[in-house]
Amino acid sequence: MESKKFYKEMLNEAGLAYAYHKIVLNEHGKPIDYVFLDINSHFERITGLESNRLIGHSVKESLPMIDEDSFDWIDFYGKIALNGNSKEFEQYSLPLNKYFHIKTFSPEKYFFITIVADITKQVEISRISNSFLEHSGETADYQIICDNMLMLSNARYCIFNLFDADGKEFTTVALSGVDDYIKKTSEYLGFNVLGKKWNHDKNRMNKIKNKTITVFDKLHQLTGNVISEKIILSLESIFNIGQVAIVKITKDEKMLGDFTLLMNKDEPLVMEVIIEIFATQIGLFLEKLNTQNLLKKAENKYQDLTEEAPIGVVTCDSLGNVTYANSHILKMHSVTKAKFLNINLFNTSILVEQGIPSHIMKVMQLDEVVTCEAIYPSKINPKKWFRIHINPLKELEQTVGARIIIDDITDFQLTQLKLLASKQNFNAFFEAIDDMIFVTDLQGNILYTNNSAQHKLNYSDSEFYSMNILELHPESLRIEALTIFEAMLKKQEDLCPLPLYSKSGATIPVETRVWLGEWNEKPCVFGISKDISKEQEALQKFNRLFENNPACMAVTSSNGSVFTEVNQSFINLTGFSKNEIIGKTVEELRLFPEYEKQKNIAEELKRNGHINNVELKIKTKDNQLLDGLFSGEIIESQGLKYGLTVMLDITDLKKSQEKIEFLSYHDQLTGVYNRRYFELSLIQFDNEQHLPLSVVMLDVNGLKLVNDAFGHLVGDELLKKITSVITRLCREKDIISRVGGDEFVLLLPNTDEAQTATLVESIKNSINEQKIKSISPSVSFGWETKHTPNQSLIAVFRRAEEYMYKHKIFESNSMRYQSIKMIMKTLYEKSPREENHSKRVSQLSYQIGLAMNLSAEKTNELLIAGLMHDIGKIVIDSNTLNKASSLSEEEWAEMKRHPEIGYQILRSVDEYASFAFIVLAHHERWDGKGYPLGLKGNEIALESRIIAIADTYDAMTHDRPYRKALTTGEALDEIRRNSGTQFDPQIVEVFLSI
Repeated sequence: MESKKFYKEMLNEAGLAYAYHKIVLNEHGKPIDYVFLDINSHFERITGLESNRLIGHSVKESLPMIDEDSFDWIDFYGKIALNGNSKEFEQYSLPLNKYFHIKTFSPEKYFFITIVADITKQVEISRISNSFLEHSGETADYQIICDNMLMLSNARYCIFNLFDADGKEFTTVALSGVDDYIKKTSEYLGFNVLGKKWNHDKNRMNKIKNKTITVFDKLHQLTGNVISEKIILSLESIFNIGQVAIVKITKDEKMLGDFTLLMNKDEPLVMEVIIEIFATQIGLFLEKLNTQNLLKKAENKYQDLTEEAPIGVVTCDSLGNVTYANSHILKMHSVTKAKFLNINLFNTSILVEQGIPSHIMKVMQLDEVVTCEAIYPSKINPKKWFRIHINPLKELEQTVGARIIIDDITDFQLTQLKLLASKQNFNAFFEAIDDMIFVTDLQGNILYTNNSAQHKLNYSDSEFYSMNILELHPESLRIEALTIFEAMLKKQEDLCPLPLYSKSGATIPVETRVWLGEWNEKPCVFGISKDISKEQEALQKFNRLFENNPACMAVTSSNGSVFTEVNQSFINLTGFSKNEIIGKTVEELRLFPEYEKQKNIAEELKRNGHINNVELKIKTKDNQLLDGLFSGEIIESQGLKYGLTVMLDITDLKKSQEKIEFLSYHDQLTGVYNRRYFELSLIQFDNEQHLPLSVVMLDVNGLKLVNDAFGHLVGDELLKKITSVITRLCREKDIISRVGGDEFVLLLPNTDEAQTATLVESIKNSINEQKIKSISPSVSFGWETKHTPNQSLIAVFRRAEEYMYKHKIFESNSMRYQSIKMIMKTLYEKSPREENHSKRVSQLSYQIGLAMNLSAEKTNELLIAGLMHDIGKIVIDSNTLNKASSLSEEEWAEMKRHPEIGYQILRSVDEYASFAFIVLAHHERWDGKGYPLGLKGNEIALESRIIAIADTYDAMTHDRPYRKALTTGEALDEIRRNSGTQFDPQIVEVFLSI
């Protein structure tokens, strides 16, 4: 008692809420209620319930609403009280409308203790803070903030002040408390406090500068020169004000505002940690709101500046969607702003043709500015030139889009073209470009070359002027070159693809174009040769990348149907040879069984110019179906467009995903659904279209006994056979779930009681026909049916569970009784010697009991216990049981387990439970050196001590595989020598006398 008093006082001093309970069970041993035996004052305080209402009363009497709570408190605490473990958890209580942190444990069976802490405020502050931090509007509801602070602090009144940007003034933006009192305060002061702007009060700031929360015993200790002390003292008296707390709202040491909390007299501020956390969250919220408003103002100012600018301004997000367009760009396209804002810059044909989308993406990816020039057709003038500037658009240092500025440079461009018409400007232009420029007379004699031609071909001016243009080609190609040039001048060919040769003989791949003109007022031929070395090098790199890429790659014609090239990975995957693919269409090869889907993807590629991560099944030459992940682009080569597609084989990945998804909703052993899926099905099936809806609960009887006796592999096989029966007899739409080790639940939509009873009878009969290790399985059933929408499906499930448990009480014991017999039979089949040994030990133990004048009941127990003393050897390997030599350490350790296994088997059956402890201790020794428990002397049951002598004597007097039997005399001498050490000396005397 003193110890109990000490611990109770310790809990009180620690400020912990404590309650002591006893669980109440029904006639089936199931928890149905619990009683309050003791509570402390802290428990009364946080629950709001007085001890005289709780102590001696059950929870259902004290809190009738507990049955309506979604959390089953009685079942949860019942498991703690019955199983003797402990739990720590957080849970909402419906009857008390509070959140609690609870530590619960059982000091002894049927009793449990709870240590409770009220965390309602912590949960509430988390909810409130998240709502502010997730706020996306431009303004804040200051009254809600103030009301929440009042609620969290338990203050009587709360005043919310915000500081101006310069910190010289602050404004009261919200008041919380009793409205009549606030009104009375304003009348007393002569002005309205709400909306009042106050000057900076140095005296007040000095008092609160060192802490986030500063507490004053009286209001007049806080105020400075703003309100006279006389008025403050009057306010304290009128409104019964006690402590006053100032809670600063800061961000990075900058004062954003504060809360003034006015407490009732004799009610000090106690929620400081919660209040400080809330103030910090409000500081973050206010700073976020301020930043958003500043960005909005900057954006509005920018739009004002650009709206009427004489240049086009467009902004887009990271996906290319237009987010802003000024009036000038709208005039260029003669469209409304609403229509223009629906444009996507990546998909607009005008921009795509000019390559603008690639520039925009480059700007956003590399965070750099790009300037380019293009003919940007508009409805005003379809042939205008524009200079386009693209720069990244940022928010909070993150690139979120791009800004495009379009400047009309048509006049400048026309001027440049006019200048190029003159010889002087022709020369300037020719010398500036990287392409090789040639001017020849009509016979091909060179009149002029630019610096690029001289540099790349290594000829001087004088050397060029003495040459004919055909001499830049090897002699073997000159006739072909002349033919091509003549065709080009007649506009029958577009270009000459023949390479040029330098003075040193090096080959330079080029594309040459020619046109007629005038040079020094004489007819001439202009030629421009574009060095395509880099393009060819890039093409070679592409070809190597294409051919050696581990991903499947293919190039198709512009219509996306005819294959023009595939890489080796594509060939390896599909099984077709290159000759079988090139020139064929996808329809001819029958690569895609999902024909319509492939057709739509091809159309999307042509329409948008790209596809990304599109799943599509592909069929190989040997008709194997694979899952592919496709991406593609429209590419251009030598003026022709092609489709380049890349495919990753994701077949194994898809299978893995499907396997993971299957395992997440299925029981790994039986393959039926698991508890997780069953709980989802309760929600999915709880609707009118599935009524009547029947729930069947099944429990496999004696599974633990089977596992203990024959091993878990046999137990698993038993579960699989039962599952097979259930699956075969149920319909496809029925839900079969394994919700526990030996428990199954069936959800039967559109099934009434009669239909359910018929199904259950069929399952039961079929299960009874099964055999596992010569054991007939047994299953207990319970079921219930939901008929109307307003019935609780959870309640229906619980009733089915209750009915099942009622049936299990009668069926389970019978099953286990039959299993014991089958275990003994199986053991004797494994080792016939064990059957004879057990019968002899049984008879010898019985005779010793008679000699000791034990009661008929005791001697009968000896007869049965002696027969079953080695039942635990069922788990021992047959080779170990019948080994002809001494056992190894590992084998001996296995053998020594049989008393414990026998104990586990027998204690599960009521008829044999009384023999379990006798069997457990039959290898204990009188001197305490036996096993498995190391019991000593009279700690060992009398029956166990008798069986120990009978067991040893029989083992010595009969042959074993590893030794010959002793004579009767030798065995008796051995028993006598071990009297007082291994055996009870009194029983030894009786044994030697018979």
